[in-house]
Amino acid sequence: MTVVRTNYSTYLYNDNVGMPDEKYNIIHIWSGILLETLDSYLVVGEMDETTSVPKCLQIPGGGTSDEDIKGDILDINLNLKRELKEELNLDLDKIDYEIKYLECPTKGRSVYGFLAYGKVNMTKNELNNYFEDYKKYLEENDLEIEFSKLVFLNKEAELSELDKLKNPKREYLRELIEICSKMKD
Repeated sequence: MTVVRTNYSTYLYNDNVGMPDEKYNIIHIWSGILLETLDSYLVVGEMDETTSVPKCLQIPGGGTSDEDIKGDILDINLNLKRELKEELNLDLDKIDYEIKYLECPTKGRSVYGFLAYGKVNMTKNELNNYFEDYKKYLEENDLEIEFSKLVFLNKEAELSELDKLKNPKREYLRELIEICSKMKD
């Protein structure tokens, strides 16, 4: 795979409008992680009103940047670590995780997504309180808020709970949760 640097505005245009000529289509690379709490809830974020996809449900993660490139190597784990820190203030090194899935480009979404599944060492309530404290810190310091809130899906009924939510959802989300639900302990 040849990787060439672009910028965020190119990603937004390509994602929202699309390239008129297929030969100019840009495929972006991103990583994300579906987290599970100690008490068996899957964690999804609701994007803030100020983002490019307000109220959209997605897992923590995001596109690669220059910081994720070391020499000629694009380090997906570094990307995932940075994104998780930015969005939830969690340290990936303290999470038992594994990159297990690949989102491939489709007609409607030009990305390669490296998707991880991990277990965070907190209950639903502990993680939600931790996130709310972090969000308050971001607000007080006039820093960017990506998730307005966390949504917790009970691992015993995660697909039905997800389907009941009226929010827009990232294209990969239902399939990822469906695959992970088959891994029930």
